[in-house]
Amino acid sequence: MQPAIAACRVCPSCRRPDRAARVPGFTLIEVLVVMAISAILLAVGVPMFTGAIASMRASDSANSLVASLELARTEAIRRGTTVSLCRVTNTAPTACDSAAAGGFAAGDLTAGWMVYADLNGSAVGAFNAGDLQIQIQPAVAAGAAPRSQILRTAGTDDVITFRPDGLRVGGQLVYRIAYPQAAHGAALSCRQITIDGVGRTVAARIPDRK
Repeated sequence: MQPAIAACRVCPSCRRPDRAARVPGFTLIEVLVVMAISAILLAVGVPMFTGAIASMRASDSANSLVASLELARTEAIRRGTTVSLCRVTNTAPTACDSAAAGGFAAGDLTAGWMVYADLNGSAVGAFNAGDLQIQIQPAVAAGAAPRSQILRTAGTDDVITFRPDGLRVGGQLVYRIAYPQAAHGAALSCRQITIDGVGRTVAARIPDRK
């Protein structure tokens, strides 16, 4: 029987060196491609996100005003007396106030408003002692920009009054709600509220101004 051949051993110093392990990471070209795509996405996405926020805030302001107008009309019918909505500039008003104050333009309803019932034979549309406060809406936002703005664009009545039959006292009124308030002439998200002579309130979106 022939002796077994011993396994061939390779001298460690003669062994062929292994290829260096690859270190995971990105090449410069890959990094530049990712940066370019990110820049494109930001350029497209940020304006759309900003526009969505502006639209939402304009809509919120419009919805708040519509809800108060519907409340005033409903309460006029339910109570059998005139009920009015007017602008106020604090949460403890003693009178309606349409003057500029606290960073709010004159007549800007985002300063706050009040719904009240005319009682005890007091003058229609004027808040007097003895009248009943039904709702106080605080300022929608601080007077500083950016914020919503609610301004009358048609009609002349500072006070919106509903009769016991639900009809309006006075002619048609139109309000424009915009966000932000200081960007007239720029792109805006806007709503329009129309109160007609029969007391109906209609809210609609109007195209952004350019």
